Amino acid sequence: ADLVVLGRSLPQGWVGLFTSAVGEEVTGRLTCPAVLVPADPREAQPTPGVRSFDADAALAGPVAPRPLGLRPVSLDRIIGSVGRARELDESFRPRQPDFGEQQRFERIYHAMRDGVSLPPIALYKLGYGYYVLDGNHRVAAAKRLGFGEIEAEVTEYVPLQDPQTLRV
Repeated sequence: ADLVVLGRSLPQGWVGLFTSAVGEEVTGRLTCPAVLVPADPREAQPTPGVRSFDADAALAGPVAPRPLGLRPVSLDRIIGSVGRARELDESFRPRQPDFGEQQRFERIYHAMRDGVSLPPIALYKLGYGYYVLDGNHRVAAAKRLGFGEIEAEVTEYVPLQDPQTLRV
């Protein structure tokens, strides 16, 4: 599956009783993105622009790192950030950029547009998604330029509870 959508329709007063436990159990086992759709639109909570690696890793349970090395990664699969998720919007730009951040982004954007070679970004992989450890500006610039992929040094985090992981 490319995406799992979880809906809920619980009687009044039961809301939240099962949602977090079941949702965490299901999303912890997925290898693709998931969306939880509340029964009542008034219950919908605003979500951060990008996902948090720490929050998603906590849902996955104990994980172990495994270096995958340098590889091209589809920008569509970069879904979050390590340590900066709350600060970034969906385009990986700071929600409240200061002058220095804006200048840095512009320099990176123009360098990438002009074909200047930049160092690879650093990503964590968890399930289907990738999370930016270093290189949020480069991801934002690549997305704005319409690139399909970006070079990254990748470390995969595999859940220790996964039977396939234990077999490997």
